[in-house]
Amino acid sequence: MVLPAAAQAAPKSVASAYDHTMRLALGEYLVIQRGLAADRTKRLSRPAKRIERVALKALGTSGLTAHRRWGLRTLVEGARQLRRGKTLAAKRRALRDISRPLAVWAVARRLAGIDVVHSAHAKAVWLQRSFLPLRNPYFGKTRVASGTVVAGPRKGEAFGAEDPHPTSFYPRQIILQLQKDARPAQKRTRAGGR
Repeated sequence: MVLPAAAQAAPKSVASAYDHTMRLALGEYLVIQRGLAADRTKRLSRPAKRIERVALKALGTSGLTAHRRWGLRTLVEGARQLRRGKTLAAKRRALRDISRPLAVWAVARRLAGIDVVHSAHAKAVWLQRSFLPLRNPYFGKTRVASGTVVAGPRKGEAFGAEDPHPTSFYPRQIILQLQKDARPAQKRTRAGGR
């Protein structure tokens, strides 16, 4: 279905432009996530290139906050690493970088139909559609259904080899850590002005 030109036009405010960019990136990200969960390395460069392109375009927007600039830069760097990665392991490492800003954005927006999942074994998060069976892109077929949903419709559910014990599972701390990582490093100066 082709949308009318008015519906395809880019949003006017910085916040809505950022949301538009992240939604486009999320669509391509989900293709990559499914591919890596199936242990595939082929056909992942095109979605990574699209993520890189939309993030670079959005970086040219004036008035971006430091947080949004960090998210877009991280998307660009991760997408480049994913395209250049030759092995499955390299592509999975790049997915971690792409996942972080998207996860922060998805948690803040409380996206319907999207789960933010944490893998304790990979020490990373990923996003996926909530109506699909859990598929861990960091381990693929070896540990396909392992992870704990930290945000989204299935929040709190643990799958596979993840430990569902409440004392070892702190979804709020994981979300806070993601948000902390998203804040740009503040320049620290001493009282002497050095």
